[in-house]
Amino acid sequence: MRVEPGQIAAALPEGGLFGGGDAGWQWSPEPLRLSKAEVRTVRRLGHPLARFQVACDEIYRRSAGGSLPGWVAEVLDKGKPAWMAELQRSAGLREQQPRVIRPDLVLAEDGFAVTELDSVPGGIGTTAWLSRLYAAAGFADLGVADGMLDGFGSVLPGGGRVLVSREAADYWPEMQWLAGELVRSGRGDWSVAAAEDWDGGRGEQIYRFFEWFDWRAVPGARRLAEASAAGELELTPPCKPHLEDKLWLALLWSPALRSVWEHTLRGSHLRILRELVPFGWVADPAPLPPHAALPRLEAHSWQEVGRFSQKERRLVLKMS
Repeated sequence: MRVEPGQIAAALPEGGLFGGGDAGWQWSPEPLRLSKAEVRTVRRLGHPLARFQVACDEIYRRSAGGSLPGWVAEVLDKGKPAWMAELQRSAGLREQQPRVIRPDLVLAEDGFAVTELDSVPGGIGTTAWLSRLYAAAGFADLGVADGMLDGFGSVLPGGGRVLVSREAADYWPEMQWLAGELVRSGRGDWSVAAAEDWDGGRGEQIYRFFEWFDWRAVPGARRLAEASAAGELELTPPCKPHLEDKLWLALLWSPALRSVWEHTLRGSHLRILRELVPFGWVADPAPLPPHAALPRLEAHSWQEVGRFSQKERRLVLKMS
């Protein structure tokens, strides 16, 4: 079985699936093949990762509320406006979590590694389209041909408006295709609109396709967040910018939080997370005491790490 790249390109929706055109994409004649062990790993990820995100939210709120050390909330709130930090702690958002999450997985020699847990992921429409295409060609999928459509349609039962910002405009075509397919298949009343043009309507169901770091470029972003916290509309992902922070993967390994994680997460879930998440550090420039060292690096400062040889410095710095 195979699907010729020319056939794939010819089958693309009018306007393509990605801003700027799809001409530069390399199409595979078949989907990525996974071993049985890899399939088992992927299938078991959903619930532990969802519980991890709930645990992150709980730890943040407890830190902000004073029942856990305040430095956790402080480091996660750095660079964010005061109104945003206060709003994400509000009672109106307490139970709200992102309804779509995607782990970024690297397939290494010893298995998968999670490098990010994205709660505003792109590629939903493209993945849905490719799943349908490969399934029609006879390939077995991890789910079903329309699994992505079914899943996304359940995020806002009855449909909703997808708000896409200019910063995320490359994903506009795939979101338009996705909304169109949901409408055509009777999965609700869906539409796509520019986030910058949101007019403050009440009672709406909205899927937010922009990240909170870009809030200044979206004139109605603050009002949108406040309206959702007040229960005037339904918004997902909610205004919880700390959940869009990559720092959580490093905080999972913080020695100061070891017992907190053990009390917040089920043991089997924590074991899976520690198997998948590479050891990480918060790159804090604050000086260490003379007798201290960065765990596993055996260095006294990040300046010392910067002087490591290339062989010693096999690290990735992810801006957060």
